Amino acid sequence: MVDITEQFRSCLSDISRRPGIEPLDKDRILKPRKPPHTFSVQARSILGDINKVDRFLKEENMSDLSSEERDEIENGALSLLRTTKLLITKLKKDVDNTSNIGSQVKTHFLGVGEVLDKKLKDVSKNFTKQKEIRLESMGMTREMSRLHDGPSLFSPDPHNNETGYAEDEEYLEEELSPDEIQLFQKENATMYEELRKTQTEVQSIENKVVKIAELQELFSEKILEQKDDIDLVSRNALAASENIKDGNEELRKAIQNKASIRVYILFSLLVLSFSLLFLDWYNP
Repeated sequence: MVDITEQFRSCLSDISRRPGIEPLDKDRILKPRKPPHTFSVQARSILGDINKVDRFLKEENMSDLSSEERDEIENGALSLLRTTKLLITKLKKDVDNTSNIGSQVKTHFLGVGEVLDKKLKDVSKNFTKQKEIRLESMGMTREMSRLHDGPSLFSPDPHNNETGYAEDEEYLEEELSPDEIQLFQKENATMYEELRKTQTEVQSIENKVVKIAELQELFSEKILEQKDDIDLVSRNALAASENIKDGNEELRKAIQNKASIRVYILFSLLVLSFSLLFLDWYNP
């Protein structure tokens, strides 16, 4: 068997010296990677923002913060979630309007957008649930504080002097009359009824606040969906106007062609008429 190694090496050397061919890199085995697509960079950035919000909501201990700090954190998280929703919508719209990529790549990009949208909805639901739990906890804390502070109105003041204690003991030793007992019972019943009504109203207000928060979140989602629908309608209207414009152009061309045919027919009739007259004159 003939050894052609030297010939093979010389062929490779000739090919490498041709114009337009880059020299081989001995240290590189795999081909260099292409730069990532703009969509991939934006999608990775959006996913990072969503994961940051999710980790923050799971790891942050809200119980050690004040009400103002918790409200500020919740407002910031809500603003970030809304901004991320707008970015996802814009990203899907840009992919839908792009025409320089293949259909499979476009389908893949749109699927990535749907995955990001689903991830954002899950984080938004977790955020809303934590907010509801916090509101319920605040309501229970206020109720327990009110019930705990109520009996203190009737408890003796520990800072009273000895004379005050003696007077209280003498007053307690005295027997109450039936009218006074009945009056105190009525006052206790009235205070209990007012306290029960107040508690019911507070619970009703807390439930309404939770429902308002849910409706506000749903309202923001519906507004974004309506924005998508409006964009779709505007694109369809633009396409319809283009189709109408093309139809008018075709109709104008058809009218011109019809007029040209009429001219050709009239010209042919005139030529035939003159031909018949000439033949009649030439051959009487």
